[in-house]
Amino acid sequence: SFQVVLEGGAPWGFRLQGGLEFAEPITIAKVNPNSKAGNQGIKVGDCIRTVNGRSAEGLPHKEALQLIRNANSRLSLQLHR
Repeated sequence: SFQVVLEGGAPWGFRLQGGLEFAEPITIAKVNPNSKAGNQGIKVGDCIRTVNGRSAEGLPHKEALQLIRNANSRLSLQLHR
């Protein structure tokens, strides 16, 4: 597992998939080229463990999205590949 910090606010340049209601972990579904996420080495399939220190494991999709939306100008992700 590794940490990535994205600065400067949305758009972050990635999309999520999964969540409690899908019985799947929250993972990266898409990374836009030359985006904040892409430039930090985030890849499709990376599993999100925490968002700004809050656990994303076992969260519904909508709640995970909300954690990311609440990040303002700094988004810290703990990822597992």
